[in-house]
Amino acid sequence: MNKLKNFNRIIILIATFGFSTLSSCIVVNDPEVEVETKTTVEIVVKDASGNKSNWTVYQISDTKFNLYGADTFFRDQQSVTDSNGLATFEIDKMDFTGGGQKTYYFFVKYSIGGVSKSKNVGLTLSKGDKKSGTLLMN
Repeated sequence: MNKLKNFNRIIILIATFGFSTLSSCIVVNDPEVEVETKTTVEIVVKDASGNKSNWTVYQISDTKFNLYGADTFFRDQQSVTDSNGLATFEIDKMDFTGGGQKTYYFFVKYSIGGVSKSKNVGLTLSKGDKKSGTLLMN
């Protein structure tokens, strides 16, 4: 019986010591680990009457824009404008080759008098930027 009590105490001691050793190896906040920085873009869509709500704004990389133009098929993201005419984009997987910057294009498609049109704005972004642009439909 004494041997069983001693055995149980040893097991409990090993389990407690093992758990505390294991938990001391877990790093909760390592300053050397880089935290992902959000890159955000806000695009305002307006026409002669003011800001436009419920319009779809598309985002496309500069490479695709240079190859295909403002083609919604090749878009990377899209966002619908809110009641203030504001479309918001978060670009979280940027390729920072070439000096840590990349250009993205934002465009909207519309028609006036039966004529199809598009407006675009290009923004050069760096990681962590918060930029804005305006698309004036005229």
